[in-house]
Amino acid sequence: MKNLSIFLLVLLGVFTSCTIDNTDGVSSITNYPIITLNGPDVLFLNQGDTYTDAGAVSTEGGAVIETTTSFSKGVYFGGDFGTDSPDLYFVTYSAINKDGFPGTATKTIWVKPSTGNLTSDISGLYSSDVQRGPSFSVTAQYSALNYVFIKKIGTNKYAISDAVGGYYDIGRGYGSNYATSDATITVNDLATNSFSFTPGPIAAFGITLNMSNMVVDATTKTITFTSTYGTASSGVFKIQLKQVQL
Repeated sequence: MKNLSIFLLVLLGVFTSCTIDNTDGVSSITNYPIITLNGPDVLFLNQGDTYTDAGAVSTEGGAVIETTTSFSKGVYFGGDFGTDSPDLYFVTYSAINKDGFPGTATKTIWVKPSTGNLTSDISGLYSSDVQRGPSFSVTAQYSALNYVFIKKIGTNKYAISDAVGGYYDIGRGYGSNYATSDATITVNDLATNSFSFTPGPIAAFGITLNMSNMVVDATTKTITFTSTYGTASSGVFKIQLKQVQL
């Protein structure tokens, strides 16, 4: 019993000493910044919409403190934030308390391209299903991947945010550095599904993807194509994009 009492006294000393300021012997409390977003944390905007940021409120111990707002570059195409530039963006709200401790909160903004009719325009925001060789099996991990952009960059030329349909970026969760966002699509004749492609790299892997076999179906609002790297069957991906009607 005596040993137990000594142990409890030592333990009590450990828990109480951790709150003592060694400099002046007084307790110190830090209130970390709390950041509350105004409005939803995910927004979908149409290309060309007018956008006014709703901002956020930062508090420290209930008192309002300064909030700093910053917009990321476009995740896939790298441009400055703007509703004329379809892409995925993040808005970061930051605050620092009186003791120098930071806090952040983030809002996600999808600026989606104009929704093409798929008879003369293939622009749009798409959900993606990807099957990989050699089995080309359908799995939940690589189905309904949100989202892939196709945006118009010329009279009959389009940029795609990921020529492998989000397989690595979204399906495996590796992030946008594993997206093939430099590939382009040139529509030679949409009625006959005649297209030309510029290959795109996945720099993180040191490989280049080549697109082919594209078919656009305006009735089902789908685009299917194949992306390939190397000669092995495991380097063949079959992608189906379903246009999202938001």
